[in-house]
Amino acid sequence: MRALLKHNRQAPRKVRLIANLIRGKKATEALTILKHTPKKASDSVAKVLKSAIANARQDSSKKEDDFYIEKITVDKGFTMKRRMPKWRGTSDPIRKHTSNIVIELGEVEKNTPQTKEVEKEEAPKVEKNKKETKEKSAK
Repeated sequence: MRALLKHNRQAPRKVRLIANLIRGKKATEALTILKHTPKKASDSVAKVLKSAIANARQDSSKKEDDFYIEKITVDKGFTMKRRMPKWRGTSDPIRKHTSNIVIELGEVEKNTPQTKEVEKEEAPKVEKNKKETKEKSAK
């Protein structure tokens, strides 16, 4: 359940801003965030995310809601080196950066009713302990 985009023609520093927004979110929630983010990098990250979802759905018969972004990395790709002509026959270097985007999806685990009941039972015990400590500190 993995997808990657190599040689994305944008600096990795700019793409990481978008990657940090969606890290750990559900796949559908991440797509809506990317849709409403006004950055150029959000289009390429959304493309990779859709590809990862398609790969995951092909492996298993789950819905988009059943996946979350387990890991997203943005690494530096190769750098194209160009020259900008300047006055009197000189030139300055230009570096055009690229990035590699990798998204890995995980499956959301459904909570069983037994685990929810255990959590509800433990919560009142913690509150009682807080009350006891308040009473002790008041004395």
